Amino acid sequence: MEKRSKEMFSLFSFVVIFLCLITNAIYSGSKFVHATDTLLPGKSLSGNQVLISKGGAFGLGFNCLSPPCYSDSTFGIWYIKSSTCRSLLVWAPVANFCIFNPWSSSFILSEDGKLNLIIDGSLSWSSNGVETSVSAVAILLDNGNLVIRDQVNSTMVFWQSFDNPIGILLPGGWLGFNRMTGKNVSLSSKYSTDGYDAYDTGNFILDINANEGRGFTINAPDFDSGNTYKIKYSGAFPRWMGVRADGGSFLLFNDADIYVQLYPDGNVTAAKLGDCGSVLWSAPENWCDFDSYCGSNSFCIIPSKESFFESPCYDFSDLGYLMNVSLNCRYNAPHKQNVSFHPMVGVYKFPQNEWSMEVRSIRECEAACYSDCSCTSFAFNKTCLLWYGELQNTIVFDSRSEGYLMYMRVVEQKQEKSEYKVAIIVVTVIGGLVLILISMILLWRGKRKLFTEKPVNSDS
Repeated sequence: MEKRSKEMFSLFSFVVIFLCLITNAIYSGSKFVHATDTLLPGKSLSGNQVLISKGGAFGLGFNCLSPPCYSDSTFGIWYIKSSTCRSLLVWAPVANFCIFNPWSSSFILSEDGKLNLIIDGSLSWSSNGVETSVSAVAILLDNGNLVIRDQVNSTMVFWQSFDNPIGILLPGGWLGFNRMTGKNVSLSSKYSTDGYDAYDTGNFILDINANEGRGFTINAPDFDSGNTYKIKYSGAFPRWMGVRADGGSFLLFNDADIYVQLYPDGNVTAAKLGDCGSVLWSAPENWCDFDSYCGSNSFCIIPSKESFFESPCYDFSDLGYLMNVSLNCRYNAPHKQNVSFHPMVGVYKFPQNEWSMEVRSIRECEAACYSDCSCTSFAFNKTCLLWYGELQNTIVFDSRSEGYLMYMRVVEQKQEKSEYKVAIIVVTVIGGLVLILISMILLWRGKRKLFTEKPVNSDS
């Protein structure tokens, strides 16, 4: 009996192991249905079909590289080599779109060598605008670069994703003017879905700064001047990063593992592939370094190590600086206004667009600002600095124990205007009381006539 039990147990164990092997084989086969690095003309990817680079580090497909595939998918190139981290999206055709059903969408290499992304029967993206060949193929290289190149002559590249980076710049990627391809490459941030703030829309562009070694600029749309971009931050990549400069117009990132990421809020970081996004370097150091991050008539606070702010931006009115300049210029008569200048301490960076003038003392500087109704503030540091209209990009230390001193204009109406309002109210009340008294007298007289007895007629 005991021998039979052992045989049954051995048979059961064999069946379980066999089923596990079969399940694993089926799962492996369905995990990467299209496990090749090349897409031939007329062929397409959809659902959980993917291209896999030869080294196995990168996959091109929808974000369902292992079943089951869910809705709200994103199509692009993913870093999939890490066994401990989630797949990292390193390139997408466009900055913001959502594919609701990857099974009804497809990524096709047309017969004339163009890549097309079809979503629910409609063309959503294409690599149009480049000359290709009927013998072209799409290949996902080991460095994560998707290229369209000739099947016979592999050096004949018609299009590549490294010329159109979005969100992430992979090792081996570049910025600036590429003499080999004749294209100027910038890194665009992905779009955010969390808000509509100007610093959270995904409109940021990372360009090289030819005036500084290893330098870069972060640019954002200038809504006041149309579709142009304005520099919001200037910096430089750290020395330890493997960045090779070709003159001042081209940077090649040849570190084997380090990638650069530009976020929708304009922050740029460097991290190591497979390190689960652990940041090695970031810029800017704080949000106050962004040009006019807090907007007009606001100031940005540089936090100390001990402090934390949900937002570094505060209005000048939060400190009691009521700069009612429009009211001051509307009346434009000093005798109708109480004008004073209140000190603001701990200024790290003065506002932009100051006017300077030579004076002998701080009193002369104050008098110069007082005499012009549009002067909102002044500072005196050997020379007189004056600001007119809105204040832009003012930065203040959190501790207020260091920095410069700036004087803010505060405008208040004189008390005589309030007294005039009180007089009007008093006259109105008295007039109302007089009207009430007259009405009561007339009412009393009317009632008296009504109840007066008529004289009796003697004839009756």
